[in-house]
Amino acid sequence: MPSRGYDAPARRFLGEKAVGAGPFGLLALPIEPADEDTVFEALERRLAEIDRHPHAQTPEADDARLALHAAAAQLMDPQVQRALLERWSEGAGEEDVGEMIDYELQRQAMLLLAGGAHNASALHRLSLLAQTHGIPVERLVESIVHADASPQRSAQQHDSAETPADGGDYDEEDQESNTDSPGVTPPPAWMDEAHRPGSVGQVILLLGVAVVGLGAIAAVSVVLLADRLGSAIPQQQPQQAQTTQQPPPEAPPPSPTTGAATGRESVNGQTERPPPPPVPNATEIRSMLADAASMLELDAQAASTEFRRAVELASAHWLDHRADQRVAIRAEVVGFVHRAGSWPNASSRAIGAIAEHLDVLRAERAPGEVEMRRAVWASGMLARLRSDRDLPASARLAIDEALVGVGADAGFASGAGFERGAMAGASRLGLKMSIAAPPSSREDGDREIRAWEAWLACIEALEPTPGTQRDRVVLGALDAIIFAGGEGERARAGVHAVRLLAPEVRWGDGSEARLWLLRIAGSARADATLVRTLMRALSERAPDSMVGPAQIPSAQAMQADRARIRESLARLWGLEQAERADELGYSLAGYSRNFIERSEGAIAPQDHLASAAALARLNLASALRFAGRYDEAGMVLQQTDRVIETARSGSRPWRLDGLFDYGRDEHRWALAYLQVGRRVDARVAMLEELGRSPHYLGWAEADIVVAEALRGDSPRVRIAAGQVVERVVGQPRVVNAFLEVLPDAPLTRRSAELIEMAASEMLPRPDDPSFMFEARRAIVQRLLQMASEEREGVALDRLSAIVAEAYAEISAIDDPEDEISLGDKPNPMDGAELLHHYWLSLARRAPSSAIASVPGGLTPGSIDARMNARLNLADGPVQAFLAYQIAICEAMALVVSAERPGVSPEVEAVLAQFEDERRAAGHVLEQVAACERAMARLWRIRLDLIGGGM
Repeated sequence: MPSRGYDAPARRFLGEKAVGAGPFGLLALPIEPADEDTVFEALERRLAEIDRHPHAQTPEADDARLALHAAAAQLMDPQVQRALLERWSEGAGEEDVGEMIDYELQRQAMLLLAGGAHNASALHRLSLLAQTHGIPVERLVESIVHADASPQRSAQQHDSAETPADGGDYDEEDQESNTDSPGVTPPPAWMDEAHRPGSVGQVILLLGVAVVGLGAIAAVSVVLLADRLGSAIPQQQPQQAQTTQQPPPEAPPPSPTTGAATGRESVNGQTERPPPPPVPNATEIRSMLADAASMLELDAQAASTEFRRAVELASAHWLDHRADQRVAIRAEVVGFVHRAGSWPNASSRAIGAIAEHLDVLRAERAPGEVEMRRAVWASGMLARLRSDRDLPASARLAIDEALVGVGADAGFASGAGFERGAMAGASRLGLKMSIAAPPSSREDGDREIRAWEAWLACIEALEPTPGTQRDRVVLGALDAIIFAGGEGERARAGVHAVRLLAPEVRWGDGSEARLWLLRIAGSARADATLVRTLMRALSERAPDSMVGPAQIPSAQAMQADRARIRESLARLWGLEQAERADELGYSLAGYSRNFIERSEGAIAPQDHLASAAALARLNLASALRFAGRYDEAGMVLQQTDRVIETARSGSRPWRLDGLFDYGRDEHRWALAYLQVGRRVDARVAMLEELGRSPHYLGWAEADIVVAEALRGDSPRVRIAAGQVVERVVGQPRVVNAFLEVLPDAPLTRRSAELIEMAASEMLPRPDDPSFMFEARRAIVQRLLQMASEEREGVALDRLSAIVAEAYAEISAIDDPEDEISLGDKPNPMDGAELLHHYWLSLARRAPSSAIASVPGGLTPGSIDARMNARLNLADGPVQAFLAYQIAICEAMALVVSAERPGVSPEVEAVLAQFEDERRAAGHVLEQVAACERAMARLWRIRLDLIGGGM
């Protein structure tokens, strides 16, 4: 009997017993039922044996690995394993194996003839095919022409190793019924045509010619088989049209998880859809992948094309297959990629065929239903391949490039596996759906809705039982939908998606979903319509959430109403947040009275700025309390006094490092300069480079530059260093360097000029005996003056930075993950602009009926107009900051009055008191503090703090 394609590598790397019992022999398993863990352990053990072999890096070793993966895939399919057990336990003879080999060779040869016709190239490839399988070409011809008299039986024997399409028990009745089902393709028509009456004489003639020589036999055989194939094609087309009817990859069936079968809503509120077209079953897709792997040895390009077609079908229809069938298809894909590594560019083309379905992540529009299925499958498949330690290097590089192109994250890390990678891809796709270009027509809106249904079907297929990972992915999608909002068709699709996804999360005790809902319920950035839709969906379809009609906000609800709903949920669920809210209310009432009273007693400008900074942090704590972030609010209150005291104490002694640290590594330049040694040109070049730097000099740099300027060993070096000193002589570290170098400095006219510049006063002549004493006195006095000025300036800068940071944090209060950084030196104007935009956006969302009750006739438009007028009259940055601050206070008053119309008189009193304090202020910083006090009083009204005493 001719040797099978994997026999030689298997014998070489795994021993003679590896080819004695099919997959059981390859994996060294007894011929008895084996579960998945046993198969995986055996696979790992046999792969390790190959890795230890001296020739483990050869193509033959890759063939042996491929055979092991294929054997494991067969045994992991329960139906296939059952058939293999029956076959090998009954001691099937060599004839049975020969028949399977004959059929496989027939199929490969006919694929070859279909692509190459009857020419010299086809003859050569036919010879290569025979050589690859270790048999003479005469045997190949004989196996094709003298196949079994009943080709249907041969095809059924081949298909018996595949998984039944209907998922029932594996027996002969099911096998016969499967041949008539729409999802199973019967034996091809060329097999019937090849065995029509009268072909025996032709075969005898061919076999007689075979005695003449190998070349003539092959040529005649190729011509004869090509003619038969050509004559069979016209009769094949009608039969295929009735039996296969495979839908194109662009139009796969709708997700089976939607409609009446699951009770979920369809696109237009209807639950019935037209019957889907036939779905290609897993057996057909696996057969295509096997064909592609077989074609690699003959035509790698054609094999890649066949692989791409199989991937399109597998990725579009993977939800329609059973779990074991999905595993088997993925194993075939892995096997192809392994085998493709032996051909240039074949493995990278295979990865490209998979990765191209992730291009939807880069597109502007939202993915469609089919694109969603394919993208999730591609994400998982790439993660599965990337986790394979035996993957060819070319394939791994192609995967990394593809993942980088779509911004893949840790979900695709080594060892992730299909499910985790697919979940990571689904998470990114959920975000993509929310930020993509909105649909422009109702048809596009329906398309987006179907995509959300397909997305959920993928999630359920990856994690059928709700768990932590599934909850987080679905909550992430809900979060993106609700915060993105939208209008028109995007809004309609968002409403449908929220109603679809909300019941799919676990909302019971201790779930992450409850904490997420608390954040959403009180957020001003969340879309009001979608929040209302979410609450209604939970009330109707998620009883474990305990959400009732009382927690559904009205269409006119404002942020304060949502905050009350959030706190009612916390009390309903018995969370600690409810108790913390009460405790924090008492603390805020006490702190606000204390800070306001201290602010009113301030006298000096720095005292007013310190009071404004303390009140800004108090207002930040109030905003955190309003947002339900109680622990953070308490921490801000407890740390405020210490933060203000530290800022008022000024900077640390500027002789220590850090005062003028602008993010540079000063030691790097100093070490590089010292390593240059006595090379004058290099030293001059480095000094000139330092002179062009915009940064403050470090301690080591200042010492080197001043020393070189006063006592350098080369005139060129002294001149270059002196030019640097002239530019930076106003820096404290440079002045201090003069004090260090002065005792050893030679007294020349040039050195005396530089010393006078550092001392900032006229000194005696260099030949005067008192020069050195006066120079040291003047430099020390200059250092003390600089230290005093710097300490005062740093205190003001730090207090201003506290105000800026508090403003920035309040503007991002509704989303804890939305971190706003103002840099190392926060600018108060930047913080004021952010907070002004935050409050004015809240004011613009207030209902017009509520704005009518606001005191003083404040409207968003009038607030903006008055601020612009103040900015035009502002003289300097502090007055410009005050213009923004007043607008913030007025916008806040408008929001508080609109949220609680009954407190309008109290709000009007706060604004009147602020105007009186502002007119009586003697310094602009006193006006800044008065404005912060007014905002603190407005927060007390908004939070309804107990304790009185505004």
